[in-house]
Amino acid sequence: MSTLTAPLRESEKYNQIVDALQLNPVSVLAEGCADAQKLHLIHALTKEDSLAPCARFRLIITYSDQRAKEIQENFRFYDRNATLFPAKDLIFYQADLRGRELDTERIRCLRRIIEGKPTTVVTTFAALMTPQIPLDVLKKSVLSIEKRGELSLTDTAKMLVAMGYEKQYQVEKPGQFAVRGDILDIYELTEENPYRIELWGDEVESIRSFDVLSQRSLAQLEFV
Repeated sequence: MSTLTAPLRESEKYNQIVDALQLNPVSVLAEGCADAQKLHLIHALTKEDSLAPCARFRLIITYSDQRAKEIQENFRFYDRNATLFPAKDLIFYQADLRGRELDTERIRCLRRIIEGKPTTVVTTFAALMTPQIPLDVLKKSVLSIEKRGELSLTDTAKMLVAMGYEKQYQVEKPGQFAVRGDILDIYELTEENPYRIELWGDEVESIRSFDVLSQRSLAQLEFV
């Protein structure tokens, strides 16, 4: 056990919590923990060998988006993959900047869950109470493109529109895509740079990321 969690093993209260979770892994009430110690406690519990299933996914629920953001930033000391799942701002959601920012945070979080990657999700009661698209439906909407694989530009464009992407002559910001001849540009919501997919007929000839301003290629990719 790491030096961060070892001291807790000497605490009788901590060992009582571990024993209680072994008997009832669904729900255990722990009181009297100072705010500064809560994240340390959560991290330590998920590192217990007897509680191994807890180590892959963690869910931390708090009372406001501001507090959730603080917890996410602080918990990255223990888990750099901690993600924020914010509630939709019903007042400013239609504003492009605020709405896009919320979409990006939410999709980044859901993407890690769908891909089965270990993660810590920090959210609020308001976000959890908002109806969500079932994960099995989201999984069917995932678009995977591989080099030397087959791709129909017409079908892919329809799928991107159905997913909420905007078709433009040239991509300028996340959430857009463009089709020019046998070239498909996609600016994914969760990525810093867009992708350019070049086809030869229906076969994917190359995939690369590029700079949206200079249009220069940044990296060759095998799949996206």
